[in-house]
Amino acid sequence: MEWRNYFKNYFTRSANTDGETIRAAFRKKLLLLVVCAFAVTFSIAYYMQTLQADERARSYLAGELEFICDRVKNSRYSGQQLKVMLNDDLVAKARSFALMLKLQPDIAANQKILQESCEDFNLAGVRITDATGEIVAGYPEYYVGQFNYGKHKETLKYMPLIKNKELVIVDGPRLSSDLRADYYMYVGVARLDEPGLIQIATEATEYMKYLDAVSYRALVADYNIGDMGQSYIFDKTGTAVGATMEKQVGLNLEQLNLNQEKYEMPTGFFKTTPKDGVPSLCAYDKHDDYMVIATYPESEIYAKRNSLLAWNGVLYFLLFLAVYALVSLLLETAVVKNIFNVNKSLSEITEGNLDEKVNVRDYQEFGMLSNGINSTVDALKKAIAEAAARLDRELEMGRIIQSSSLPNKFPPWPEIKDFDIFADMQMATQVGGDFYDFFLIGDKLGFAIGDVSGHGVPAALYEMTARTHIKNLMLEDGDLGAEFAQINNLLCDNNEAMMFVTVFAGVLDYKTGLLTCSNAGQHKPLLKQDGKYVWLMERSGLLMGSMDHVKYKPFTRQLKHGDVLYIYTDGITEANNKADEMFGNDRLQNLLNSDTTDDVTVITESIKKAVHDFSEGLEPADDQTMLVIKWN
Repeated sequence: MEWRNYFKNYFTRSANTDGETIRAAFRKKLLLLVVCAFAVTFSIAYYMQTLQADERARSYLAGELEFICDRVKNSRYSGQQLKVMLNDDLVAKARSFALMLKLQPDIAANQKILQESCEDFNLAGVRITDATGEIVAGYPEYYVGQFNYGKHKETLKYMPLIKNKELVIVDGPRLSSDLRADYYMYVGVARLDEPGLIQIATEATEYMKYLDAVSYRALVADYNIGDMGQSYIFDKTGTAVGATMEKQVGLNLEQLNLNQEKYEMPTGFFKTTPKDGVPSLCAYDKHDDYMVIATYPESEIYAKRNSLLAWNGVLYFLLFLAVYALVSLLLETAVVKNIFNVNKSLSEITEGNLDEKVNVRDYQEFGMLSNGINSTVDALKKAIAEAAARLDRELEMGRIIQSSSLPNKFPPWPEIKDFDIFADMQMATQVGGDFYDFFLIGDKLGFAIGDVSGHGVPAALYEMTARTHIKNLMLEDGDLGAEFAQINNLLCDNNEAMMFVTVFAGVLDYKTGLLTCSNAGQHKPLLKQDGKYVWLMERSGLLMGSMDHVKYKPFTRQLKHGDVLYIYTDGITEANNKADEMFGNDRLQNLLNSDTTDDVTVITESIKKAVHDFSEGLEPADDQTMLVIKWN
């Protein structure tokens, strides 16, 4: 019998005996009592949960408001401090320039020295005048003899410097007329060698970007209270200088429907319907020259209350059913029991145990249900196995493609006897993020080794991109530091995955033995000279892909015949054994120094075996890559 018909018959069947009459009357009275109790309890729960929701909302709004106010205070203080530091730095540079001119007056006529001095001080330019305000020297030199500070309104303010050596004038940030940058800072001081003034200029574009980043507009942009609540910052005129929605910046309190008449208190709460049309609870915090307002939609405030009330309604309804249908449900225990057994098996299956079988056979219907579920699970197991096998095949193909893309022929150029080279890479997964490469650049050997962040397919794809950029740019045989900077900029472009790579690369002139290298976050390699391996301790540059416009400084070494360069990734030194000990730098250096061979293949295989023996059979947690070069 269907449930609907069952309950219909249960409550509407005729009373043929006194027992049935009494039973019917009891059901009616009990129904009335339960309904009244449900209504009273539900009303009390509604009232209490509404109070709790309001209290939680006020506490949450107060915390959000305090957070925004703290951000405002910190941003104002940071901007002020940065400007003070920038001004002090520029004043110090200007006075240093004046002192340098006093000690070496002839530098004013030397454009090269002026240019180098500007580069050393990180300045955009310098101008030096005589006692009349005429520019007599400077870098760039296009204003020399063409401009007089006393004859132009915008520079007339600098003329008092000629007579007052203690005076300092700081100007900017402001737009420059030469438009080489968006904004410039200017500082003027008096000359110390003779009457006149010195003005220095430096780019202030990054400073203006920082001020914009900590501006009121930026502090609350896209900052929601809850899911849809808004946050605002108003100036003392009541105009929005910052808002969650950019289009609301510039509107006043009245336009945003936040013009409450009770703003006399420093802080408070009120309810209103802002311009977005969503009834909300609002909190405000007033200060001398600004005010912060946060709104929290009532729909979000009472969402949890409504959910709890719904659950209470369900529970009360179930209680009603338990009182009125207990006897009837007893007749259905067999069904409930079987459903429970089916759900138990389904829980095992959903938790990943696909070998679980549903075996409920008390009734034909449950037997058919069991067979259907079991058939579905068997089909699912087959599909999962096929998908896993396909994925393994694809990863193996990726490993083959990645491995084949690396140089693997040794010696690569048998006709060249000036150097020996050997490399080896052991991947921690089927595809990895380590790489090495070497290639000829005329009579030079270019080489590189790197380690991409992460593992697996993303690291492999990023590795191939990085290696392509490195090889293409190094083949141009230019300045290695500039090439590294360009490679880094290319890797930063469209790097939404925020991946990065450490790289050590160099160029060996195998005719002269001159080695030029650059390091971007990679472990320091070891160089064998005079029979001993020592670390190349030159300072490493920033890893590539994390920040654009980074400068890299190459360094050189003059090799002697028989010198050996050993380069590796961190998978070598950070290999662990079962005692959770790392292989380490010291063990690597001692092992290299204990072996007297200079055969690059033997060196590589020796280190590889040592790392494997140290790991005691543990699978490597990271790719292990080595590149060894010997100059003959």
